[in-house]
Amino acid sequence: WEGEVRVAAKEAGWVAGILVREGQAVRTGDLLALLDEGQQAAGAEGARAEGAELEAVLERALQGATAEELAQVRAERDAAAARAARARSDAGRVSLLMADGLVARADGERALKDAEAETAGAAALQARYQAIVRGSRVEDIAAARRRLEAARARLRGAEAAVARRAVTSPLDGMVLWSRYRPGEFY
Repeated sequence: WEGEVRVAAKEAGWVAGILVREGQAVRTGDLLALLDEGQQAAGAEGARAEGAELEAVLERALQGATAEELAQVRAERDAAAARAARARSDAGRVSLLMADGLVARADGERALKDAEAETAGAAALQARYQAIVRGSRVEDIAAARRRLEAARARLRGAEAAVARRAVTSPLDGMVLWSRYRPGEFY
């Protein structure tokens, strides 16, 4: 006999269950009682989901664009380049007609500005295409890794909060008595 050892939960809470009975033999680490862990379990589940989402974000950053995404941006770029070429051609024709006095000056200026806008849009899509071909920036990948590490740390904290709601046996022995019952506040 090593004497009587009193065990207790690491924090206060509602007793969800007493898992042993008086006179029962227990081994070191056996679960004796549980406090309600609803809020802590929800926090752990949220942290798990956040970690899974951030793992996907990191994987996407590492993998880069899919072939389909690349094809879509390439097609958008090509379409914008074709619109820009057509707008420049139209602007050239309208400029000639304007010089001969066959088209109003406002129409000619509008055609020139439309050509400039289409050319700028095509340049923007070309830059977007090049960025997608280049892949994720090193800084973006590092930031995704740091966010994932932070989420994993939050998960460890949430799991520790759940673990504090369990009472385990510190040694091999026998349960002498329990003064708490499920539904009571410890």
